[in-house]
Amino acid sequence: MKYVIAAILSLLLLSAGELHAQSDTTLAATEKVLVYPSIAVAVNKAVVIRLPKKATKVAVSQPKIAAVEIVSPDTVLIHGRAVGATSLVIWFEGR
Repeated sequence: MKYVIAAILSLLLLSAGELHAQSDTTLAATEKVLVYPSIAVAVNKAVVIRLPKKATKVAVSQPKIAAVEIVSPDTVLIHGRAVGATSLVIWFEGR
């Protein structure tokens, strides 16, 4: 049986500057939810994120701010489109 795990990433897009992601991750109060504090992506730049499990689906709340795609089962690519903030949810493959 498949189940869904949601990882929530807060994205902060910057007009200029270096890209960085905090390496600290925390387990949310709900079991099986991994929360990354924030990921900064410059406009017209991209960040590659390696995931702990295989992703099956991704969604971003503000697609005008960032575009996200699964480039391999355990890797997503985040493109900065405009200045702003958005949320990214990643569903992982079940056991």
